[in-house]
Amino acid sequence: MHNENEKQFCEQCDDFCACSIPFLDNMPDEQRHIIQEKTIKKELKKKSTLFHEGDPVDGIYIIKHGRVKLTRFDLDGNEQIVGIFSDNETIWEDLLIDGSVFPYSAECLTQTSVCIISRKEVLKVLRDPTISIEMLAMLSQKLHDANERNLILSTKDPKNRLAYFLLYREKRDHEESMQLKLEDIAASLSMRPETASRKLNELIKEGLIERVGKSCIKIIDYEGLESLIP
Repeated sequence: MHNENEKQFCEQCDDFCACSIPFLDNMPDEQRHIIQEKTIKKELKKKSTLFHEGDPVDGIYIIKHGRVKLTRFDLDGNEQIVGIFSDNETIWEDLLIDGSVFPYSAECLTQTSVCIISRKEVLKVLRDPTISIEMLAMLSQKLHDANERNLILSTKDPKNRLAYFLLYREKRDHEESMQLKLEDIAASLSMRPETASRKLNELIKEGLIERVGKSCIKIIDYEGLESLIP
């Protein structure tokens, strides 16, 4: 699955990729060095694909720089965005399940730098009980995050669903302004673009959010948005 755009871990990186992953952060120096030597780095252009739906889950993907969206299509051919990942976030669901495949594709929204730690190397590290316990904590957080996304999608009123989504993204991204295109918001919330646009404008008129540039949104009134969540 890897190609000529990949190379072994680049010594010019300003930090070790595994530091972005909580359960690998405290590994012994010897193990850290072994994984560092075997980490693969990929540089991808905007609109290129990191992996396709149905590809084997072969490792942990760490987004060092850039933005990647996870997407799949329903039976009617409509795009559904599972999530949007940015700097120092990881994609690794189902890594521990033998024979698992990705249930979505990963498309780069910007020029993106990605580091990959193979499944084989991760399984070696998990022989350490301390690291295994830390991974369980991380899996619990992932499950909580998935449950929260499901709650967002189960919110019937489009305006309330949008408010919930914006609060969720701000809390997850920890950024003052969230870079979100209209079509990505619509696909993430199973809305038509015109519906998402209309509800965004309603929140802007109510002074709850504001646009920053063409595709950034900033929350102005947190309590106001929270009051819309059922």
